[in-house]
Amino acid sequence: SSGLVDRLLPVLDNFERTAKAFESGASAESIVAGVQVVENQLRSALEAAGVARIKSLQEPFDPELHEALTVEDSDDYEVETVIDEIEPGYKMHDRVIRAAKVRVAKKP
Repeated sequence: SSGLVDRLLPVLDNFERTAKAFESGASAESIVAGVQVVENQLRSALEAAGVARIKSLQEPFDPELHEALTVEDSDDYEVETVIDEIEPGYKMHDRVIRAAKVRVAKKP
C-alpha cells in the first residue's frame, strides 16, 4: 500500500545518508547511531503495517510460533521452554509470516 511505501521512503533516505557519512569518513560511533535510527524507523513502519515481533525467550515452545532448531538439556528451565532465540519471528496481524528459530529446553 502507498501508506507503507510512504513510511519506508524516509528509511531508504536515511540508509543513503548513513552510507554517504561512512564514505566521507564519519566516526564508527556516528555510523552506529545512524544505523540505529534507521532500524527504529524501519521497525516503526512495519509496526504501523501490523507487523510485530513474536515473543519467544523464556516462553513455552509453540510450534505455531517457533521452529526448534535444537533441543538441549537444561536444569534451569521447564521442559519445552524457549531458552534462546536464534532468529526472531514475526506476525502480521494474527498471521505468522516467519516463525522464530529457537533453542528449546528438555530434561537431562
